[in-house]
This record gives sequence, C-alpha cells and structure tokens, in this order.
Amino acid sequence: MGTVYIGMDIHKSFIQAAVVNEQGKLLDEQRLDSDAAGIRRFVESIKADSIKVAIESSCTWYHVYDVLDSLGADTTLVNARRTRVIAESRIKTDKLDARNIAQCLSTGVIATAWIPPINVRELRSMARHRMSLNRGITRAKNMIRAILLRNGIKHEYSDLFGRRGMKFLNGLELGNSDRYRMNSYLSIVNALRKKKNW
Repeated sequence: MGTVYIGMDIHKSFIQAAVVNEQGKLLDEQRLDSDAAGIRRFVESIKADSIKVAIESSCTWYHVYDVLDSLGADTTLVNARRTRVIAESRIKTDKLDARNIAQCLSTGVIATAWIPPINVRELRSMARHRMSLNRGITRAKNMIRAILLRNGIKHEYSDLFGRRGMKFLNGLELGNSDRYRMNSYLSIVNALRKKKNW
C-alpha cells in the first residue's frame, strides 16, 4: 500500500487522527483514546508499507511520541507556529487540524521541532521541577517577611532562614492567625528544601 501519513491533533483525553496516502487523499480519520492502548490499536489497524506520523508540539506530546516510537512509526514533532498552513488556518476544528498536519507531512511542507532523547527530557524535567520548588520557597519566604512587616518585627539575621533565623521565627509571639500562617509557611520552606536535596 506504500506510505501513509498520519496527522494527530493531541488533546488531554483524546487524539484526533487523519490518515492520507502519498497523493494526499484522505483515507481515514478517527478520534481515539490518548492512552497507549488506544494509540496502539489505531496504528496496528493501519495497513501500509510504512507509516509516517506528525504530532503537534504541546505539553501532551511526550507519551504519544514514546508509544509511536515503540511501534516503529516514523514520528515528527510539528512546530505549528512555523508551519504556515496550520498557523494561518482561520477555521480551527480538531478534524481540520489533523487533516492539515497529515497533508503538510505528506507534501513535506512542515516545520519540525527537535525531539530530545529521553535522557535529555528527563534532565529538563528535573531542572523545571527544581525551578518550581525554588519559586515555591521564594513565595513562602516572602509571605513570612510580610507577616514580620505587618507586625512591626525587625531582625538582625543575615540569613533569616538559616538555623538561628528559623529558631527566631518559630519562637515569635504572634496572634493566632499570624502564628498559624507563619507555621504553615515555615513548613512549606522546610518541606521544599528537603525535596530540592533528595
């Protein structure tokens, strides 16, 4: 049957897929489950000498790519903003998006994005997670400083969140609501610090 080209418009709970042949003729389109079993059933139902797939770059592409790769499908990650037909499309529906992706793939008029190997993806994920923890710690520390300012409390600690500073913060006499909030923020700082160093 030659090569078929599949365009996938990926959503959180489903994937809209379109299949075209080498001439760009629409052969099939389906809405399938976005889990591994749904993707596998769909790909294995396609009879062709080779399968080329294009998926849109979004926060949900990772597991879809991994399943397709494990099935031997030649998979491309699409940069939709740089693929003119997709970026400039005035009518946006799931079916049309999937068809456009498949058509662009079949003609070779498609802007691709780099697919990092899994070890690079893991490192990036870890880096993003650490940045998120840092932001959480900073937010909690800022809220603690706001409690001190609101209560007119000054300190002389160069590191308010060092060992001596934390002892000072834990020992402060505050009203019930501020003490409750202070304890909550101190717990967050301690917990997130531990997570950062695991």
